[in-house]
This record gives sequence, C-alpha cells and structure tokens, in this order.
Amino acid sequence: MTDAEYASQIYRAVFDLSTDEGDAYVRGVFTVLAALPEQERLALEYRYRGQMTYQQMSELMGNISIYRVQQILRAALSQLRRPDNIQKIRVSQIIARCDLLQELLQETDHMYHELHQHMEDFFKREDKKQALRRKLEHKRILIENMGVSVYISNALARANILDSDSLLAVRHLNELKKFRCLGQQSIQKIIHVMREFGFTEWADKMEEEMQSAKKQPATRQP
Repeated sequence: MTDAEYASQIYRAVFDLSTDEGDAYVRGVFTVLAALPEQERLALEYRYRGQMTYQQMSELMGNISIYRVQQILRAALSQLRRPDNIQKIRVSQIIARCDLLQELLQETDHMYHELHQHMEDFFKREDKKQALRRKLEHKRILIENMGVSVYISNALARANILDSDSLLAVRHLNELKKFRCLGQQSIQKIIHVMREFGFTEWADKMEEEMQSAKKQPATRQP
C-alpha cells in the first residue's frame, strides 16, 4: 500500500467515510500521525496499512487483549479528530485557511494603507499647526515691553514706532538713522533687542548694513 493509499485509509476512518473524495492531504496525515504516541501510531499502521485483524494486532503488540487494542485505536482516531488535526489533513480546510489568510492579508494591506494615509494627514495637520504656531508666536510686541530704555522708547514713539510690527516696517538702516535722538549705540541696542525677540532676519539685515557703512570711507566736507 502506498503512502497516499494509507493516508486515504486513515482519512476515511477518521470521518467514517467510504471514500476520501480527494480531500485527504497526504503530508498532513503523516504529520499528524508522527505526533501520536508510538503505540497508537503502530495500532493504526497495523490496522489500516497492514489490514490486520484485532487478534493479529494483539499478538504483535505484546499479547494485549483485543479490547485493549480497540481502546488504543479509538484513542488514536480521537486524537486525529481534534479540530486542529482535522485542519491539517483536509485539503478543503487548507484551501479555506489559505483563502482566509488571503483575505486577512488584503485587510491588513488595506489597514496599512489607511494607517499610511492617516499618518500623512496627521503630518499635514502638524505642518499647519506649526505654521499657525509660528504665526501666533509672531505677535505684536509693544516697544515699552521690549526692555529698551525710556530714552529709546521715547525716540521711537516720536517717529510713531510703537510696536515690533511698525519697527519691522523700517527696512533700512538709513531710515532708523533719520529718527531724532537715535545714535549708533541706541540703534545697536534696538537690533540686539529685536534679535532676542526672534526677529533675527531683520536684525541680521540691519547689522549687515551697519558693517557695510563702516567700511565706506567718510566724505570730506568742503
């Protein structure tokens, strides 16, 4: 008897059928048989591959009683009928599990796609939040709250510079120099304070113009 025929015999015994209808998975049957206790595995081998009688089996198994032989066979078949073992020996069950696995993989792939989309949306929202946060951080600051001296504050007020926004509107160093009572030290203090409050681009530009002005030769008065 071939292994395929023996597997079919075991399958029919497990499900009490006259034919396996091509549903017996040979490798699965032998995998399950290998996990049985040796006495149960031999009992199945003698009975369904060797086509032995209970009497012949009892003699080969150490002259145990026929009743004991039947008990061992029933125990072996009971093990094979466990749901986890049935899934291993039936082709239809394996195909169903493969189909289920395919569905799960598709669902997982869909879940990963949705997760990726959510992550993209999340980071896009974070970009918007950060832009809003930066916009909120760039709020209008009164000159009197920026820590400059009263002298500088008054000088700026006379030029109608009352807050950081109006100071940012001053684009060039020469415009600052036109304000009355603002000397070079006062302008340097204003640049320093603006940098402390985060207006680095404006401060850098003013300092660059100051350095450039220092390099230019002074014009002689006639």
